[in-house]
Amino acid sequence: MRFLAVMFLALASMSSYAEEVLVSEPIEKQVQELLLNNKSAEAYNLASENSELLGEPKFDFLLGLAALKVNKVHESVFAFERVIASAPNWHDARILLANAYLKANNIAASSAELAALKGEALNDAQLKKVAKLELEINTITASLDGALNNSVGLTFGQDSNINAGTSEDSIFIPSLNGDVPLSKASQKLSGHYWRLAYNGSYKKKLSQQQGIRLIWGVNDFQYANEGQYNRTIANIAGEYRFKKESTTYIGKGSITPLLLKGDFYRAETEFSFGAEHKLNKQYLLSSSIGFGWLDNKEIESLDAELLKFNLGATYLGQQALHKVSIFYIDEESSLDIGKYNAKDSAGLSYQMIYAFNDSMFYLAMLSYQKQSFDDLHPLFLVKRKETLRQLTNTIQYKINKKLSVQGLLSYQNKSSNLSLYEYDRFDTALTLKYQF
Repeated sequence: MRFLAVMFLALASMSSYAEEVLVSEPIEKQVQELLLNNKSAEAYNLASENSELLGEPKFDFLLGLAALKVNKVHESVFAFERVIASAPNWHDARILLANAYLKANNIAASSAELAALKGEALNDAQLKKVAKLELEINTITASLDGALNNSVGLTFGQDSNINAGTSEDSIFIPSLNGDVPLSKASQKLSGHYWRLAYNGSYKKKLSQQQGIRLIWGVNDFQYANEGQYNRTIANIAGEYRFKKESTTYIGKGSITPLLLKGDFYRAETEFSFGAEHKLNKQYLLSSSIGFGWLDNKEIESLDAELLKFNLGATYLGQQALHKVSIFYIDEESSLDIGKYNAKDSAGLSYQMIYAFNDSMFYLAMLSYQKQSFDDLHPLFLVKRKETLRQLTNTIQYKINKKLSVQGLLSYQNKSSNLSLYEYDRFDTALTLKYQF
């Protein structure tokens, strides 16, 4: 949520500096008109083609503004430096130079330009722009020192299908040529549960281009009447990020052990490498490739090696963040006895975070996934083909800076050519969360 709030603040973008410049040269007028019509790339290209006007303060101002809008940060810095050299009292140019320095990861130079504006007669709009830049600088400076966050949460919920079981009472087995009654463990079980969760993170910038983040957490589920499904899920993850211009390169590693009734049951280990490319203030493209493995202590036939691919696109509006992703997972069995569990999965997901105000957020996640298994099932003598659909809705309300309450409604549906693996599942929950 804090990330989204910062992004919304960043979207309170620069006012139209271009319309405040009085120009007379034909080329300057054309560049200005393009900027006013949000044709930044065309404005930059036109200005770049007329290098004979470099050194003219008004032209350099427009060139610097166009370069800043198309993320040509260093060219923008040079242009505004020429403006200030010729017109040191042009306050808008100095504010934009401070902004360009900040985007070029030169915090000291950006701070120096803002310091030069102290005591100057700035209007309200300029004062707001200076305050915004100072806030960004303070945020970056604080991140260089490292930030530790912790939270605990208590959840009460109702799960309509704890074990993802079928609603069938019996199943037809081709090799027996008859129906076989299903055990209680294979049929769906519903019940109340409570969950105690602890999550922590540590984030630190190693430099203005590099940063690390560590994440850890424990979720303990306890069921009122189905204690055999009591489980504890832990997670430890690390992330390294390196930013170069508009692209951030990301390396991640994680391990997620699962304990069932206090005994180790399974662990998933994963490593991934990816990149995020920022097209502009609103659009972000992302991609990643990952590999890992599943280690099952109880059921060795479920041991697997994983290969994952993901492509995503994110749009950040004034109040909402939208993300669409496509993904592919190749899951290969580590043992011959589990070959029938090997599968290929491909799907599409959509996520949205909508901010009603500073205190209330709505989160939605919709996913659709097709799964095709590689080998014949030993009992049913067919290859499984399944479709998994999921919809999750969450409302979060911040009571104060540390305390929040969250409501969740989730639905899962799996269809399969084998009815044993088909199920529906509703999960409703209420969570009280405390951050420190």
